[in-house]
Amino acid sequence: MTSSLEKIKACLNPKWVLSGIESENLKEDDLHQIVKIKADGIPYLLFELDRKKEDPFPFFSDHSGMKLRTDYLLFTESKGSIFVFSIELKSGGEKKARPQILATKEFSIFLFERIQFVQNIGLKPKYFGIACIPNAKANISSKVFNEKKIAVNGGKELYLKRYVL
Repeated sequence: MTSSLEKIKACLNPKWVLSGIESENLKEDDLHQIVKIKADGIPYLLFELDRKKEDPFPFFSDHSGMKLRTDYLLFTESKGSIFVFSIELKSGGEKKARPQILATKEFSIFLFERIQFVQNIGLKPKYFGIACIPNAKANISSKVFNEKKIAVNGGKELYLKRYVL
């Protein structure tokens, strides 16, 4: 039986999906920021949206705001649920990450609906936003993110089980 994550991966361009050792860290080279993903056995799929000199949305104009996005989308499955995380690595505060997280949430809703159309996963995803901000108080929650919280992670590690269990 094919897992939901395998069905999602089959629909994404492999050029944008990180795997192996590449998928163990979230990186922002401009900020010299690295956040290690601590999955503790929880399977996940990491989709990179912010590559320098590569445009994941070539069908949108440059100045329309349509290309606003986070650095990563992370899909995970736990206890019969799909979780979709919009993850932004930022040097500033959560307020600067918020528009990118909200824009990526809308994109991920569209993306998941398209995948659902093709793969019939049969699960309704739960969406989360995470802003990884160096020197922030680690793992606090801030303002409402569509009935969920935007989690602010100030540490060097992102523990998935805090969100999915």
